[in-house]
Amino acid sequence: MVSYTASSWKLWRVFVVLLLLAESDGLVSSMIGIDDVIAAWSYSAFVLGLFAITMVRYLMFERQRQVAIFFYPLLVCVMITLVSAGSAIIFPKSLADWLPSLYVFAPLLLFYSFYLCRVTELDIAVALILLSAFVSALILFDSFSQLPFLDEYTRKSVFLEENRRVVLVKNEVIFGIIICLALVVGEKIKHGLRLTLSLLLAAMIFSQVTIMESRLAWLAMVIGFIVILQQYGFGKKRVFAYSFVTIVAVIIAGFNLFDRYIMRLLDMLGGGLDQGANISVRVVSVIYFWDVYLESHCWGIGMMSATGSSNNVLHSSSLNIADIGAWSSIFQFGILGLLTWAWLTYVCFKSFHEETRQRKLQNNRAMYMPIAANALLAGFTISVLPLSLFTQEWTISVGAVLLYLLWLYRCR
Repeated sequence: MVSYTASSWKLWRVFVVLLLLAESDGLVSSMIGIDDVIAAWSYSAFVLGLFAITMVRYLMFERQRQVAIFFYPLLVCVMITLVSAGSAIIFPKSLADWLPSLYVFAPLLLFYSFYLCRVTELDIAVALILLSAFVSALILFDSFSQLPFLDEYTRKSVFLEENRRVVLVKNEVIFGIIICLALVVGEKIKHGLRLTLSLLLAAMIFSQVTIMESRLAWLAMVIGFIVILQQYGFGKKRVFAYSFVTIVAVIIAGFNLFDRYIMRLLDMLGGGLDQGANISVRVVSVIYFWDVYLESHCWGIGMMSATGSSNNVLHSSSLNIADIGAWSSIFQFGILGLLTWAWLTYVCFKSFHEETRQRKLQNNRAMYMPIAANALLAGFTISVLPLSLFTQEWTISVGAVLLYLLWLYRCR
């Protein structure tokens, strides 16, 4: 079992975590020019290989009693496979039309890669902050001189049609920002480090707000900030000071961005489905996938290959099930998917809160990581469009990080 050491970190472990999380969105392979399909399959094979090594090592040499959380990622993958197999019977299709598609859920097994490398919470914190800083720098540089390898990460801007909006490893970047925010606002760190992190934080938030333009990211960061302030206590001088500075900055930014963003968003919300295409697609997607879900006799749509030739109900329209957030947990994986999302979200909330409480009682341990993890989870759950970080293919790399932190804290 991994020994818990809150203050220890190793550069090689940080590098491993950073690379694994960055490549979950294909960033490393894009930078060096590897075909995205080959890269995705190679990444999944690599993660599965590390998982196999971990399980062999555990079964042969580490047969000590494990907390149940150790097996959660594996059980989720079994659930996904089971529902997809059942769906292949309801919507008849060959094994080749659904089984290979499960590779997209391989990032959930990053949990075992972290276990194999004996990653600590400080390794994860440093890796996520560095990843957020690196991605933000790429995005800012791209706004002046377009980087060809970022072309595949461009998305249509809902606010300004001419904008080149670059979106990559979004959830990991938000996590890094929230960790940085927790460190700056609440922890006792050296003045020089606090100043450095504050400047870094400002640059990362600027790149998110002005270029990535994700309303979900904005909301998650705002909710996360509120949770951080609540956890550290509004009465502390430093927390109050940062709250005041943040409020003033938001007001100033609000005046500058009002015409560009807020009025446009209000027009879309008030103009019905035709004007707010980016918003209405979620409503249309919920209606569409609900009907398909009922066709599965409430078992679940499961996972299917995008190029599958028979009964490809998941990809038969231009709608993307990833657009509908946590709704996808029940539509795609039925009651098992819904229970998985609800249970893991609840367990993480409870455990991170308890870990924070215990550290407050001890009064001599850094609280930033459980607070940041809780803030991130709150930001993605308590929102207009909640996300499932454990059953959605584009969020489960962060879900793997949260489950690993959960395991670390339970192993104390």
